[in-house]
Amino acid sequence: RQLKESSGEYFIGDSLTLADVAVYDAVVNFGSNRVPTALDNFADLKAWKEKVEKNEGIQKYLNSDAYAGLMKFGPETIGK
Repeated sequence: RQLKESSGEYFIGDSLTLADVAVYDAVVNFGSNRVPTALDNFADLKAWKEKVEKNEGIQKYLNSDAYAGLMKFGPETIGK
């Protein structure tokens, strides 16, 4: 709902903010990484996630050694 009510394409306006990064982390790590189909019924949220991932800075981080070394929450972590 918050994303739909935003005045832009992100949670707060037309540019990526810390709010988007925080929500992205939760949506990905506790949602779509754990349950790959989690966003299938949420087209707007899925499109927003893909838009965030296209950000040059986010792409650089996601491809970095720092990110690669972090613990990830995948489907195998459900119920643990």
